[in-house]
Amino acid sequence: MSGSISDGDTGSVDAYGLLNHPLRHRVLLELPNHDDPVRLSVLADGVRSSEIGGETRHDDTADSDAVRIELHHIHLPKLAAAGWIEYDPETRTIRYESRIESIRSALPTTADGFDQVRAAYDERTAGLNSRQE
Repeated sequence: MSGSISDGDTGSVDAYGLLNHPLRHRVLLELPNHDDPVRLSVLADGVRSSEIGGETRHDDTADSDAVRIELHHIHLPKLAAAGWIEYDPETRTIRYESRIESIRSALPTTADGFDQVRAAYDERTAGLNSRQE
């Protein structure tokens, strides 16, 4: 099982590495809820209030600045370098429409990979438990 996907513009992208951080995963899930382009402040607010796995996460106002700073300096540049979004740090706007297929193809691939890893882990744990009995 490979964690890479092929993107016509950027070659091979490490989907697992990019989605390893929950904030980047939430950014990709949140982007389609906004018009393209989206301002960083709007995206950060959406990410702070996003629903993940049936659980709504809402951070206080103090965390809002921290989320914006982290997105601006770390996560958006990584997603842009992979070719999944376009990020203009000067205007602090994110464009994603032209890249949406890359994003969509990565999310199921990664979810399927995690399901396979989880199944292998469960199988291994069951084997270890049966030996202890």
